Amino acid sequence: MKSKKEDTKVPVKELSWYDKLRISQKELAKTLTPVSTNLKAYSSQFGNLKMAVLDRIEMDTLENKLTKEELKDLETFRSGEKFGFKENLVNLLMTYAYEAGKNSNKNSFNARIKEMNDGFEKMKNILDDMGYIDNTEY
Repeated sequence: MKSKKEDTKVPVKELSWYDKLRISQKELAKTLTPVSTNLKAYSSQFGNLKMAVLDRIEMDTLENKLTKEELKDLETFRSGEKFGFKENLVNLLMTYAYEAGKNSNKNSFNARIKEMNDGFEKMKNILDDMGYIDNTEY
């Protein structure tokens, strides 16, 4: 016989894939820097990248690389005083921003590696000039 306590238990509902997705998104959101209330604080690089993406869309449209249907998904819209972007355009902008960040990191890393290698070469040359290296053919 079940006790009264067992009878009042609420069955545990298994989370849907969407609920699990939302939980992981909220965890990711906690790792992001808080949104600035000073909208002018955002870098002009974002504006430049946004304009470059819009120019790329225009170029692809002129070269018939985008269909009219695909282009409709990338349009901006205006409603009264409000201006906005369709979700597909936001996703495209975020993809390009991600790629730009990756390239920036890669370029920065490569520049640092080159700097480090140049430093090693200078040290090797100094040691060689001082006679500490017998054979520089390696």
